[in-house]
Amino acid sequence: MTKNQIKEVKIFFLIFILSCSLAYYLLGDNLNSKFSIIDDHQVIENIEKSNQFNFSSLWNKFINDDELNSITGRYRPSWQFMHLVEIHLFGDNVFYYYLLRLIVFSFFISIIAYLLYGKVGAIYGSLISIIVLSEIYWHDIFSRIIVSEVHVILGLVFFIPSSFYIYNFIKSRIKSNPYTLLCFALIFLLSGMYISGSKENFIFISLIPIFILFQAYKKNNKNLLIWVPSLSLVIFSIWIFIRTILFFLLDLFPYEDQGNVKSGFGNFSYEGALHIFDSLINILFYNWYAIYLFIPHIIILFLGFSKYKSINLKKITLENLYLNFLLIVLLVLQIAFYSGSTIPSDTRYDFPSSIFFIIYLSSIILYYKKIFVLTNAWNLMSKSFLAFIIIFFIYQKSPLSTLQDIQISGLNHKQNTIQFNDFLNDLKIISEKNPEFPIVVNSFNVWDYELISSLFKFIKYFEIKNKISLKLHYGESDYATEVEKIFVKRLESVSKNDSYWKPQNYKNEWGYDSFEVNNSEYKCISINIRYNVDESNCLVKSELKFNGR
Repeated sequence: MTKNQIKEVKIFFLIFILSCSLAYYLLGDNLNSKFSIIDDHQVIENIEKSNQFNFSSLWNKFINDDELNSITGRYRPSWQFMHLVEIHLFGDNVFYYYLLRLIVFSFFISIIAYLLYGKVGAIYGSLISIIVLSEIYWHDIFSRIIVSEVHVILGLVFFIPSSFYIYNFIKSRIKSNPYTLLCFALIFLLSGMYISGSKENFIFISLIPIFILFQAYKKNNKNLLIWVPSLSLVIFSIWIFIRTILFFLLDLFPYEDQGNVKSGFGNFSYEGALHIFDSLINILFYNWYAIYLFIPHIIILFLGFSKYKSINLKKITLENLYLNFLLIVLLVLQIAFYSGSTIPSDTRYDFPSSIFFIIYLSSIILYYKKIFVLTNAWNLMSKSFLAFIIIFFIYQKSPLSTLQDIQISGLNHKQNTIQFNDFLNDLKIISEKNPEFPIVVNSFNVWDYELISSLFKFIKYFEIKNKISLKLHYGESDYATEVEKIFVKRLESVSKNDSYWKPQNYKNEWGYDSFEVNNSEYKCISINIRYNVDESNCLVKSELKFNGR
């Protein structure tokens, strides 16, 4: 290794150590968490009691998954496979799940910070990295076990450096032997497939291999290690897009017959159009300070391209215009994808939209830096000017407050999961003392929907053998929206244990016995979800508190 390479390794190692420390400071409480009632029931559902890795069992679950065999509006083959691998490896040891997420977060911060350091310099890169971390949704991503964004980010950890390596190879900025290039080409292909196959709104990463192919064509580079992986990734992304969009184009399935009501995205209706409009307005209001920079930047771009005669100035201006246009298009597409909800929402749905903002800010800093260098004006005043712009953005993002909120949210998450597991342990003790007492789960809100299914799975996982039934304290007439009415109908079917709604895996997910406990009966165990409402005559009463996941 050359001295320069050794220096770069040392810098990355330093960045990584700092990133690990920061990740632990923000999300370290997760390491002491237990399973959450939200989402984590999907882990419980797939855990083998032996906690041993069984590839045959894993593969059978994978190939029989609904998303792979039916057109459901979701198609995430990479995530479906890798999250099963994770479950088989870690079993019910929650510590390992969250340790992996801390490591992924640390590497991702390191990659972004190192990339910014290389592109805009150490000072500007450090300041922009602070803005990257000033997003509350990092907690929403990394304090969950079953979310595809974690797998997307893990893929980006490998995809980003391999993309830059291949691009620099095409531009002849580096020399590479065939084996090294083959290694990076495989990483590029597999990580790209991992990303686009983990979350449908990330198929835009196919633009990277398209760009690489365009550059290879311009350079007359016919190296198969460039062309084959890039074309393969593009084709794979197209297939993901086709499988996803077919659901909306063909509309083959009645909305309420799906195992899962569409959530979070793809609401192509008048309501969806309103969400898109609200998202655009929100982005303008929440990021109003970006407009102050965007408008003069566009004016300067226009002047740089039309008025001044410098070929180099026009070249970098045109490149920046292309990038700005691309970022706007990608942002609009993300808003359309999440037309089932309004963003920004301070949840994982804000990712990757906020990253586009970081790319936009970095591109502006890099653009002006190039202009100052080109015009021999790269001095203390110009450097201070760019630093002022970034500090202004940092001030508006209030990073110290956000970082504190992330840490507090992590602590609350840990406490909520411990509280839930204490509830299950207490219920197990009660059930063992009263094995003949049926358990009556009382729901007072239709949005207990996931809690009801999750509670059933956890009760079975904790080997509580009492008969369990569901009692609803509401009806369809109590709700107005279509989704709520669908949920009520399903839950009524679960409570009656009739044949109205029987999705796949019904027995494992919703297998409540029909509700038969009479109000005058005392020999039963009553569980009230969310509300401590004393309406039951059961001898034993309990409350499932829900303070968020």
